[in-house]
Amino acid sequence: MRMRQEVEATSWPRRGERKRRRGFRSAGPPPPRRARRNRLIGAIGDDSSEDEIYEQRPNADPTRVDAFEKGGKNCNKSDCQLRLPDRRIQSEGLDHEEFFLVRAHATKIILKAAKFVVCLSSYIGNKLLRQCSGFLIKWDDNRNDALVLTSAHLICCETSLNEWSGERKYAPDAEVYVQLANDRIKGQLLYYHKHYGFALIRATVDRPAELAHFGRGVINFGQRVYVLGRDKNLNIQVTLGGPVIDENGDVMGMASLTANMGFIPCSVLLKCLHLWNIYGCVPRIQLGLKFAPIMFQDLIYIEKLSSVCNFDTGLIVIEVDGESVAKTHDVRYGDIIQSVNGEHIATTVELELALLRICEDNLVRGNEPGSNLNVLVDVFYTRKGRNGSPGRIKLTAIMSDDVEVINEGETMQHLLEASQNLCELKHDEEADRLLLVSFLLLV
Repeated sequence: MRMRQEVEATSWPRRGERKRRRGFRSAGPPPPRRARRNRLIGAIGDDSSEDEIYEQRPNADPTRVDAFEKGGKNCNKSDCQLRLPDRRIQSEGLDHEEFFLVRAHATKIILKAAKFVVCLSSYIGNKLLRQCSGFLIKWDDNRNDALVLTSAHLICCETSLNEWSGERKYAPDAEVYVQLANDRIKGQLLYYHKHYGFALIRATVDRPAELAHFGRGVINFGQRVYVLGRDKNLNIQVTLGGPVIDENGDVMGMASLTANMGFIPCSVLLKCLHLWNIYGCVPRIQLGLKFAPIMFQDLIYIEKLSSVCNFDTGLIVIEVDGESVAKTHDVRYGDIIQSVNGEHIATTVELELALLRICEDNLVRGNEPGSNLNVLVDVFYTRKGRNGSPGRIKLTAIMSDDVEVINEGETMQHLLEASQNLCELKHDEEADRLLLVSFLLLV
């Protein structure tokens, strides 16, 4: 049995209102008109069926009750005419207890950022393909149009769980629409990048009140950010292609499913936009390797790695393509990349920026996408025969603006073999040291 809170006489349910109440369904016919003029004091029943209990009010003036009900109908009609929003609609995120102390400030910056967040949809024929969010990043006074940055997922027609498989298919000929508050505008796909997973859409719209402002810093681990987007009803929510903003309202990245990240950092986006504006493409060096930063591993692992290798930053190799040049240089699972072209690398974001800078230098020299480039890589080998010493190798890799494909292969098998080989040298202090590194990588 569940008792409702007593409803005062001024809050009598209006005619026909009970059935519209959220979560209420009457088990029987509606009460007679006389009963509705009494005061509602409770209800009994379960979630699927309940009966209202009314207190008799013999002194109720029928004329006043009729006037009250008529006034309620007029209020409902006015609400519909004014198109007032439904207060029952709730956004995601800010109702969480961790945002209670910053909710007022967060609401302010989110409402400001919401002015440049739009909803996009794509169609093949008359069939909806995808829907995601985007944000306005540039306005052209001469053309009277805006540039929208969004996710390449907008035109993805075949997905894949493995982003390195190259199995994702795109439909660049799909019709793209930008949904505004009171209008839907057909957009034009200018460019999309399969690896970084972003797309650029041009749309003829009125001059926006706000444009996205990119932050110049980097997002620190554990920093509070807000991921924005719009759903099909244009309500502000969290979806793909939306901006990631910090507590100042600056865009720090874009929500994405690709690039092996939860979002694409603004530093990478700005570099990509710079290359696209100048050269019309965004080439990337394909090393045929997948990495995991040491700095994001467990604290115990980092401490032990530092004690045996005398460093605590770098990129752990977690996948080697079977046909890559790196494999011919004996780079395997568990080895650690310390620098690229003499530049120390601690995160995959730093690696991407370093590779983009190398590509830009070669574009300036006249090299085009599809050219082979030489990259110097410092590797710390962790296997038998290498004695745990660093080595500098020259990798000849292709500069391409297509998606990088890495075939899954012998990752764990290589590590197990390395550990077994090191066990045979258990009396060798150097081998014991390398065995510890291999074991830490294994677990």
